[in-house]
Amino acid sequence: MWFAGNIRTTPMLSIVDKIKPEDWVVLELSSWQLEDMDRQKISPHIAVVTNVLQDHLNRYTGMRPYARAKESIVLYQKKGDVAVLNKENAWTRAMAKKTKAKVYFSSNRRGRTSTVQRSDLNILGEHNIQNAQAAATVARAIGISAKTIIGALKKFRGLPDRLEYIRTVHGVRYYNDTTATTPDATVAALKTLSHQEPRIILIAGGSDKKLDYKSLMPWIKKTCKAVVFLPGAATDKIKKLAVSCQLSVVADAASMPSAVRTASRLATRGDIVLLSPAAASFARPPKSASGRRRRGLFQHEFDRGEQFRRAVKSLIPNP
Repeated sequence: MWFAGNIRTTPMLSIVDKIKPEDWVVLELSSWQLEDMDRQKISPHIAVVTNVLQDHLNRYTGMRPYARAKESIVLYQKKGDVAVLNKENAWTRAMAKKTKAKVYFSSNRRGRTSTVQRSDLNILGEHNIQNAQAAATVARAIGISAKTIIGALKKFRGLPDRLEYIRTVHGVRYYNDTTATTPDATVAALKTLSHQEPRIILIAGGSDKKLDYKSLMPWIKKTCKAVVFLPGAATDKIKKLAVSCQLSVVADAASMPSAVRTASRLATRGDIVLLSPAAASFARPPKSASGRRRRGLFQHEFDRGEQFRRAVKSLIPNP
């Protein structure tokens, strides 16, 4: 069994030469990679689409062409293949009419899946419950028992960089959600960690993918006591909208260590510091005194998460 995709330790190309014909491969494919599959007119035997939400609109002219790239994963499937689609997303529901595969809809209505209950999971977030539902649907479709599925889910503790708990310092919990590069992903994180009163210090911002951040604003207003912004074009867009949230504290940081230090100063016992940028990671730092542009802040989103992790671990706890 091979697992690869948007995972720092196992990108797709790292396993290609190692796969044997009888091996199972669980592979995450980007819209760019799916465009290649579209050109080759091929789709996998088992395809899963968890949702289609706004992303990469700096590359696509709108949601329709972006969704068209995504649907390549089911477009060339054959009879006998399997397609697992999110019933609650209009774009994925529409894909059911475009595949010859047997379609299984996954749904998270009433807070439970067909085989999985919330109590069976040791990971946070409604979106992760939806992901578990999709995985369980695939497993059932290929004949795995409900008992085995639930046993595996109970053991799963999540992946790094995805609502990853780092540590607690002075009663403040720190979470790394660097892979949240869209407003929808950050909303999911805020929903997951929010309480009845604003207790989150959000570290956000970065490069612009031409996304609409309006849907993020009500959740910032509802859940955040402060926002610390990393530099970038998306940051400028978010800050303009954030004025409507009437946040009492908005701070800028030129680097990740600076952002973490600022967030830790703003936090009090019981608060949460959350890195969930809602933007891409290729943010550029300000110009130096000489006017020359220095190297970018991050190599990629995983480097951004690693810098956050190091900065949090460098904080000194109470003696």
